[in-house]
Amino acid sequence: MEKDYGIPTSAAGNRLTSQPTERNLTMPTNFRFVLPRVPNAVYFCQSVSFPNTSCPQLNVATGWMPLKLPGSEVSHGDLTFTFLVDEDMTNYREIQGWFRKLLAMAYASESVFPAKDWLNEQCQLIMLSNKKEPLIKFTFSGVFPTNLSALSFDNTDTEGKFTTATVTLGFTYYRMESF
Repeated sequence: MEKDYGIPTSAAGNRLTSQPTERNLTMPTNFRFVLPRVPNAVYFCQSVSFPNTSCPQLNVATGWMPLKLPGSEVSHGDLTFTFLVDEDMTNYREIQGWFRKLLAMAYASESVFPAKDWLNEQCQLIMLSNKKEPLIKFTFSGVFPTNLSALSFDNTDTEGKFTTATVTLGFTYYRMESF
């Protein structure tokens, strides 16, 4: 006689024996990053960090022990990308120029630099299959830089590593689409 361990045996309820239909895993090198505002920085893009998503919990007093409930709002972190800095620093200066335009937007009249231009700024992170074919496109809207890392120069570096910079981007929302 077979022992019953309390595990459902119906086809719909037995998730322990079902196999995923897609077994390929995501490779961290299978991506393309597109940000038209700074094409030189994107050309030398080395890595992109997809933002985290969080929903802080609510603790409701019940008199005996707090009841934990899902929060009322979902928020996301920032999008970051790291790029190699080219010799004449064209790509680094692109990001600095973007900062200056944002500052101009804060002080200029609506007719000189409309706020809607900032809201229309978009970038895309395209996830590729293991055959380097596009699978999923994340489109980030309302993109703006919030931080540009410092550059570090060091005469004692004997390995000759290339200089990199990291840009942190804030955004309003993103959407995900399959190709």
